[in-house]
Amino acid sequence: MRSRFSVISFFVFFVIFISCTKYEEGPLISLRSRKARISNTWVIQSVTEVSTGHVTYSGYEGWELQISEDGQYKKNILYNGNQTIYEGGWEFVSADVVEFQYLENQEEIIEQFKIIRLANKELWLRDHLEEVHYMPK
Repeated sequence: MRSRFSVISFFVFFVIFISCTKYEEGPLISLRSRKARISNTWVIQSVTEVSTGHVTYSGYEGWELQISEDGQYKKNILYNGNQTIYEGGWEFVSADVVEFQYLENQEEIIEQFKIIRLANKELWLRDHLEEVHYMPK
């Protein structure tokens, strides 16, 4: 009887634990903090348009997102041979939302993204226009 109770208790705990993951696509368990996992130099693997579901795998060569544990970030964009660099700060504003702040033409820009997946080698971010899948450089 006691072992049956232990098995049922473990099963209930496991189901509750699985349902409480922070991100839609996981990971289920990580030994590294979310700050340690997001701090990396990321390159774009794919971009999905939210409205159409159209996925693009190319055209983002030279785009790079550098996120530091100290709250600083740098975004390099290469478009039609022109490079643009944005530098600023970042922070988690909730369990599954990250915010980036930077200056563009003397105006503060704030961008928020929902974190869909945050693993050691995967970062998936979504806003109202697109979902971007990053991998480490």
